Amino acid sequence: MIEEQIIKDLKKAQLLLHMSEVSLVVIKDGEILHQKTGRGIAPFIDLIQSTSGDFSDCVIGDRLLGRASAFLCRYVHAAGVYAEKGTKKALAVLMVGGILGQVDTFIPQISNRSQDGLCPFERAVISTESPDEAYELIKKTLAELRE
Repeated sequence: MIEEQIIKDLKKAQLLLHMSEVSLVVIKDGEILHQKTGRGIAPFIDLIQSTSGDFSDCVIGDRLLGRASAFLCRYVHAAGVYAEKGTKKALAVLMVGGILGQVDTFIPQISNRSQDGLCPFERAVISTESPDEAYELIKKTLAELRE
């Protein structure tokens, strides 16, 4: 059954993130399709842009899950998401999209790198409920930060 496979893939994502330096992983039917390292949401955006951007029936493992990354998981049609740390708001975004989510530790918010405010990507998607709009807002914010 598909749900059993998703649970197995969630456990595999959890193990990989705990045992390696990988920051983002995509798993389908027990097979690791993609692995990325890097900080923040950039590796996820880069992965979407370098692939078809459709991860239907895949599990995504990420170190940190905020609303921005949860919207990206919905944008790519993920079936399940595992994160070491995440927000309850992010889990709610997954649930609305019918995505099975697992978070080891809940945190109140995703902070910016200097830890003195909200992450710019979280701020960018604060007023949207659309995965498509969120993807465009995140890309725009990333491009501005990379300038």
